Amino acid sequence: MPTIYIALDLGRRCWTVGILLPGDRHARLFQIAGGDRDALSALIARQRQMVGDPGMRVVSCYEAGRDGFWLHRWLREQDS
Repeated sequence: MPTIYIALDLGRRCWTVGILLPGDRHARLFQIAGGDRDALSALIARQRQMVGDPGMRVVSCYEAGRDGFWLHRWLREQDS
């Protein structure tokens, strides 16, 4: 099943987002403001558009650390 893989490094000021699209050999890196859920959601939507499937499966990983698991729950609610 084609999948978009996302890895997140969650800093206070900045989140670094690594995204691996189907068929890519290397992840693309993006930076967004720390805690900016709207920016993360928009980034995921743009990547889905790039592969031509707005409903493509997305798998994410991150070290929970200070942010706990709220981000995981939020991503699931967004169907991301």
